[in-house]
Amino acid sequence: RRGRSPGDGGREVKRKRSASSERDERGSKRRRRDRSPLWLSSGLTVRVVSKSFREGRYYRKKARVVDVVGGDANLCLLELPGGALLEGVRQSMLESALPKAGGTVMV
Repeated sequence: RRGRSPGDGGREVKRKRSASSERDERGSKRRRRDRSPLWLSSGLTVRVVSKSFREGRYYRKKARVVDVVGGDANLCLLELPGGALLEGVRQSMLESALPKAGGTVMV
């Protein structure tokens, strides 16, 4: 009979949560999502899968990971085939790209 009071006629009563506890729950969910295992590694070929990164200019483009900065956001520095560098790319914006047949593979 959790959540019921004796004078409520058998109805269940919802308990109110404080705003700070709701904020803490959302913050902890966000932190858990951002702390996915770091799979990025220098030299790895990746594909940008975020349509929102730089207005979609690099959507579905392949790049090579030059440097990885762990931290909370798992940021990396990418090099495009033309030599241009992209800074501040989150791991969540990328997916690993398969090499051509006979290319090197990182396991």
